[in-house]
Amino acid sequence: MRKSIHDGRLSESVTRKGSRYLINPELADAEWKANTRPTCRPTEASHRPTLSSVKRLTHAEGVAAKVSLQAHLLELEVLEREGQLLDADKVRRQVELSFRELRDRILNVPVRVASLVAAETDPRRVEELMRQGLEDALETFAEGAA
Repeated sequence: MRKSIHDGRLSESVTRKGSRYLINPELADAEWKANTRPTCRPTEASHRPTLSSVKRLTHAEGVAAKVSLQAHLLELEVLEREGQLLDADKVRRQVELSFRELRDRILNVPVRVASLVAAETDPRRVEELMRQGLEDALETFAEGAA
């Protein structure tokens, strides 16, 4: 619709009021018909394949397609057995579990360093204790992930 307005195809039927457009539907229909080439208008028939437009395979082509598909599936199976192909759902679950573990380790840092930080009066030492707690959590996580 906006492209038609910017192209000037709907100039009389559309007025702009602020950021909104006011449209006269009857006039817009007339302008659309007058200013839009028929080749630009998609028709329902052009979007649906018909039986005559679908290529029919010969028996030999069908057998060849089946053999090709079977070979491809076999190749995928071999790659999976060799560990080069992974199940996406299993990977997603494992990544989710890993990030939960990392989150838990990081959220436990304040619990582990709270008493040490409470006793400190030097801001640099507080920062050092907090940084060390985070580094320990991240290193422990990395060792477990390796």
